Amino acid sequence: MIPPVALAALLALTAPTLPQQAPDARSAVAPSVAERALKLAETLNSEAIIIGDATSDAEAIELIQQVWGSRDELAQLEKENSGITLAFARELLPITNRSMRERLPELHQRQAALYASHFSATELDTLIAFYRSPTGAKLIATTMTSLKPKAIIAEASQSEDFKFSAQAALKDVRATVPDTLKVMDATDKAVLMRFAQSGVAPKMRALAPKTQQLAIDWMNEEAPWEGAEIEKALERVFARFRQGKTE
Repeated sequence: MIPPVALAALLALTAPTLPQQAPDARSAVAPSVAERALKLAETLNSEAIIIGDATSDAEAIELIQQVWGSRDELAQLEKENSGITLAFARELLPITNRSMRERLPELHQRQAALYASHFSATELDTLIAFYRSPTGAKLIATTMTSLKPKAIIAEASQSEDFKFSAQAALKDVRATVPDTLKVMDATDKAVLMRFAQSGVAPKMRALAPKTQQLAIDWMNEEAPWEGAEIEKALERVFARFRQGKTE
């Protein structure tokens, strides 16, 4: 799974949105626009990007440990039960991955409705062409790999429920720009320049904070079964440690 912080940051960079529209507003969109908007949403929020692979799973576990380790009560629990936070993270990650996979179509629909509300069919074609191009794909990939969620970790660590703001996520995204530009060759830079000068690029930048909030709201939701499964997972970990079994 791509760490949630990375997901939010990626969406801030690539997917302009406003708060979720009501269902009747979605149905009023012309079919050609709606179809293009959904294609863009699926491009920017594919399962490969959102769920990721074994590498992103490892990054997610490390992120969970970093945030949890900043809390006194959890730090004390770890001190008394060495390895328990890692065990928690390993148990919770498959549940989170499953939930996000099941809920992904809802994210696509929300993003699509928002794109359709703010971009014409022609503008959506421009966005799709860019993000499906080699340069667009490289932009997404390098942003993800170079992302260091320092601002998000700092903010989440101070929150009672481990929440972070859109502003923190955007700060971390902006920090990736120098590393991202380093991997762009002359052809990529020409493509990026044309895209930056297009009419859609300024609109995307202006909407980035609201895009972030939509992504964060989606991440904070749960599948109907998720809470019960998390409780079972935590109990399994506690039971193992009570029995002296750390793995």
